[in-house]
Parts: sequence; C-alpha cells; structure tokens
Amino acid sequence: MNIEDYKKRLEEVLTTPLATDSPEELYKQAAVIESLSYLAIKLQAEAEQKLSKAERILREAGTSIMKFQGTASDRKQLWEASCASIFEEIDKHRYEARYWLNIGKAIEKKVSLTQSILSNISTSIKAGIRLDSV
Repeated sequence: MNIEDYKKRLEEVLTTPLATDSPEELYKQAAVIESLSYLAIKLQAEAEQKLSKAERILREAGTSIMKFQGTASDRKQLWEASCASIFEEIDKHRYEARYWLNIGKAIEKKVSLTQSILSNISTSIKAGIRLDSV
C-alpha cells in the first residue's frame, strides 16, 4: 500500500460512522482503526527525520552568508533567497510531520470513542437492557 492508498484508507476509516448497532462490526472497526495508528506514527517519524536533515542543511548553508556583499540586512536577504529551496523543504517536512501527528490524534480519538461505545454496550447487556434500544 503506497502513501496515497493509505491516506484514502485513513479518510475512509476516519469518516465512516461507527456501527453502534452491531458490537461485532464495532469490534472489527476498532481493530482496523487501531491497526492504522502504527503507520501514522511511522510516517510522522520519517517526516521529522527529513525535517531534521533539512534543518541541518540550512545550518551548514549559514556560513555562505559571508560571500554576499552589502549591509548585514542585504546579505541576509540574499542568503535567504539563495536558500529558498531549503526553507521550502523545511516547511514541507514540518507540515507533513504535523499532518501525521494530527492523524495519529484523530485515530486515538476514534479508538477511544469506540472503546467507550463498546463499554456502554457491555454495561447495557449486563444490566439486562436490550441492544435494540442502544
């Protein structure tokens, strides 16, 4: 499964309403949702690694500011312009890491909600309340 397929699957799972009328189906949904969390964590870590590398490249490029002429402000602007692609790369990886962090949080929330519903169903069954009224 490539990243785009994974994103589509995530969107499908996170936007599908929980099957509150069927505990068996709810258990299956919980298992699927939980299984997707590993990849979100893994992809967040990869994005953070890429971000760290891009930031290191920017720090290394910092010494090149001395080759520019003019005032300190002029040199800074010229240096920033020469490193624009590095700044773009940093932003891209920062946004990617934040995206996967938020996906992980959404997965956690959905798993927590699923667990709450399953707990309520179990409590209702133990109390003798019919599932049809849930």
